[in-house]
Amino acid sequence: MSDKRMFEFVEGSSSKFWEVWRSGSEVRTRYGKIGTAGQVTVKDEGTEEKGIKLYNKLIAEKTKKGYEEKTAGGAPSATTTMTMPPAQAKATAATPDFSGLLKKVEEKAKKAGVTLPAGASEAAFTALETTLGFPLSASMKAYYRAHDGGPEDADDFVDADDLGGRELLSLERIASEWKVWKGLLDAGDFGDNDHSDPEKGVQQRWWIPQWVPVTYDGSGNHHVVDMAPADFGVAGQVLSFWHDEETRTVVGKGFLAWLASPDTKFNGGEGGDEDEGEGGGWRRFEVDEKFWMIKLDGASHTVRYGKIGTDGAEKTKDFDDDDAAQKDHDKLVKEKTKKGYEEADG
Repeated sequence: MSDKRMFEFVEGSSSKFWEVWRSGSEVRTRYGKIGTAGQVTVKDEGTEEKGIKLYNKLIAEKTKKGYEEKTAGGAPSATTTMTMPPAQAKATAATPDFSGLLKKVEEKAKKAGVTLPAGASEAAFTALETTLGFPLSASMKAYYRAHDGGPEDADDFVDADDLGGRELLSLERIASEWKVWKGLLDAGDFGDNDHSDPEKGVQQRWWIPQWVPVTYDGSGNHHVVDMAPADFGVAGQVLSFWHDEETRTVVGKGFLAWLASPDTKFNGGEGGDEDEGEGGGWRRFEVDEKFWMIKLDGASHTVRYGKIGTDGAEKTKDFDDDDAAQKDHDKLVKEKTKKGYEEADG
């Protein structure tokens, strides 16, 4: 991989940074307002020769626009060498205050009877960011400085709005899971890597290195923090990522905001409410280690889904009339059976 080169443009009301580095045919840039994590773009030129050409072209364009190359300490340099993205903070840059969100997460854990671990060391942050090749979001750092992941029992951790029973990963576990996906990407397992069905603001990729796994369900599925969003997305947004399904859904605009939201909860201590009479109108389908259930109720239906052995997550959808609800019910059942889900005995 080529050395990372850092440039800044400070003039009038503008205070921007731009960083570039190359890995084979891929050219990556990070840019944004000084003091922020910025956004990452990745462009694959197909060959290393073309990658080098684009790398040099981009640097020439930035310097022509008045960007000055900097060392990590901030002095101009013609040949800057960096092993980590440089700190973007300046004395005048405001540091986001995540204390309120962090307090909400801690109160939520306490109410559920869950004990969160101590914070990660600076050495652990350095190790992970060196592995990734880019810095974590400010929101992630705020949480992990206080708590290095979730409790040891993964089933007791987080039940998000689209699934249940995932482990909140420590920094060490994040690196481990990230390396699995990076190995698959490098081995060409994702083909042309453009075959997902993302929500607006998410790149149309099966997986990219800038998707940092922060949860794991034991079956290859994660929540990921997206450090390279598409247009209309936000750097640091949280995505729901299923290894065998094409959808890539935004579930939160930031890591701590997502953890603190009503859509996530801790499954410990008091536990969740049991639903009475699962067989009363429910149809249950299973595949591998996942379940999916649906219940029709007049002009609405309710679905529940997640990892087998957990309560899962539940959503209710209302329709204009009974017929519309029935039609959508039948459509969803057909889609699930097509994906290999088999109806379980009631």
